[in-house]
Amino acid sequence: MSIVPDETTRRPPLLESVVRFLVWSAVVGCIATPVLVMALGYGKLLGVFWSGNSAVPQPPLQINLGSAAPPKPRIVTGVLAEERDKQIARLKSLTGRPEQASGSATSLQIVAVAFEGTKPGVAETAGSKSQSVDDDGYRRLTLDIGQTPQDAVLIIADQPIRWRLEGLTPGSWPHVGFEGYAAFDVLNGQRGSLAGFRIGSFGATDIARAVDPTEGEVSNRTRFCATAQKWADHFGLPFSAIRFALVRNPSQISIRSRKPVSDGNITNSMDAGELDRLCKQRAAR
Repeated sequence: MSIVPDETTRRPPLLESVVRFLVWSAVVGCIATPVLVMALGYGKLLGVFWSGNSAVPQPPLQINLGSAAPPKPRIVTGVLAEERDKQIARLKSLTGRPEQASGSATSLQIVAVAFEGTKPGVAETAGSKSQSVDDDGYRRLTLDIGQTPQDAVLIIADQPIRWRLEGLTPGSWPHVGFEGYAAFDVLNGQRGSLAGFRIGSFGATDIARAVDPTEGEVSNRTRFCATAQKWADHFGLPFSAIRFALVRNPSQISIRSRKPVSDGNITNSMDAGELDRLCKQRAAR
């Protein structure tokens, strides 16, 4: 007697294998996917460190020498970026190398130039040389450095000034530096006659203001002393070789051996000893 198997109680071997494969694939996939993603992430991170951090993006180190465009001002004005770039480029063309300025001066005269009251209009100054103002808002001042050819000069001003430099010798070392908030201009500068500039509207920060450093906020003294040291270093001078004068409302300034002479009012002047006592609390270098 033959026995015939019941076909309804058996599954085809091929179909059963396919079903098992699909089920286990789904289970393994759910477990392995997050593990694989984490492994790839940690592997990439470890690979970065093993390769000396060469893949970590580093912020570029930038030294602003004045050729780059200044940062966008917080207050929108009518001065175009291209116009400011040309102004900075022109002033840079008048500026000598720091190696030429260092060691060439016997002393540094710092002159802060301040103005009281509002700026006179063009019509008010048309017939007078005193407090002359150009159409573009720049005051016109004259700086004579011919009396002390071995002195370096730093001008600190908060208002825009267009300077006429007198006493320059062709081919001489860079004599004059400028610092302050507002832009400045030089009418008759010679190539290499400027020692440099730090101007807020050109992008400089932590600048000294044209005020009496012995009065007002402590930050006035702190910034002034830091500025004095910075420019003394630039000219290769000790701090004991610095003099200071605050001149109000001038139209012309002449540098002399002890203190400047001006048609304005010299409200304060300090020699090296007084400056040293004032800046005793400046940060250790």
